[in-house]
Amino acid sequence: MFISFLYPFRLRGRIAPYLWVAYKQITDLDPQDLAFIASEDYFIDPARFRRQNRFETSWPENPELQFQVPTLDRLRRYRRHCISEGIYRRLKERWISDVLIWKWLIRTVDEELVQSILTGITRLGGVGEIEALLTWCNFASLKEAACRLDIPLIHAELGPLRYPAYKPLGYFDFSGVNGDTEAAERFQRYQTAKGEKPAPLNASQLLKRFSQAPKPPMIGEPDYEIGIPLQVEDDSNVLVYGRGFDLSLLLQYVLQEGGFRRILVRPHPGAYWSWEGQGYDLDDSPSPWQFIQRCRQILTLNSSLALEAMLAERPVVILGESPARFAAGTALGDVRQATAAELDFLLLHYFVPYRFLFQAAYLRWRLRHPSEQEIRERHLLAHEMA
Repeated sequence: MFISFLYPFRLRGRIAPYLWVAYKQITDLDPQDLAFIASEDYFIDPARFRRQNRFETSWPENPELQFQVPTLDRLRRYRRHCISEGIYRRLKERWISDVLIWKWLIRTVDEELVQSILTGITRLGGVGEIEALLTWCNFASLKEAACRLDIPLIHAELGPLRYPAYKPLGYFDFSGVNGDTEAAERFQRYQTAKGEKPAPLNASQLLKRFSQAPKPPMIGEPDYEIGIPLQVEDDSNVLVYGRGFDLSLLLQYVLQEGGFRRILVRPHPGAYWSWEGQGYDLDDSPSPWQFIQRCRQILTLNSSLALEAMLAERPVVILGESPARFAAGTALGDVRQATAAELDFLLLHYFVPYRFLFQAAYLRWRLRHPSEQEIRERHLLAHEMA
């Protein structure tokens, strides 16, 4: 049995911030395979969320994320341990802001939370029956609880290629998600391992394999020296995994130290403010792909758009932590393109077909630690059949 940990506190003005994950897991995993450590908010009648216009309940089925809105009866079939609201009130008194609570909990162990998680594991099945814990965000107290009980912890998230333009991918990592990942270490082990390896697919071959919609033609010579895709301002990657940079400092760094005459900035569609400023233009391209084509190189904190730029064979600089950082430059002037071996590893080894994140059989197979070549073969076959 698996236990899914869902962030239990209010975030971005909403209760149950990972509600869609709960609904997707309930769509694909049966009650005998899954229990939850979360807040009671995740198990509210979906009709109430529908009245609040939550996107998770806008339609009976979500075609992009591929989940169905559960009935209240189905929700109640899943066992759960709920984190005390008192923990949130204590943290709120100290940190004031929900975003600062989240930022602190990503990296810092809270002993009261650890004890609550340990209690939940015991109540939901005990150490011997729990195959792994599942999480969609880095959470230090959860990792500490998993370490104390020697239970595997699987980190997952939406991958860098998304539906409908691409065959959707997901992150799957035993160490962390976005930050603190095992990607670079796995790549190095694979490269230095003895034995013959399959020839890696190059960027053009991978793009053809993963695209689900025709890409606009190349526009010729790029008209901007550098492109900067921004993220949502309170994204955990920005808050915690920027290696000292935030979005403002990123722009300041490029403007003051880059020496570029033409800079194109693409705000995130979910950004809170416009990012209009001096020294750069704002991108109005219909798609990230067209934005990438307008730029000679791409610099980002750790946006998932970096991988799409690698597929477009653009040099990429990643300033913050990212599983793709080993395939990119890490500072202005460190200009290099991802190699075929690096791209092949990221797309066919590290990132997994999105639907696999919710398949008990796949999760159990990965817990047996198959070889990198076995992982690549299984992923490649799944993509060919999609």
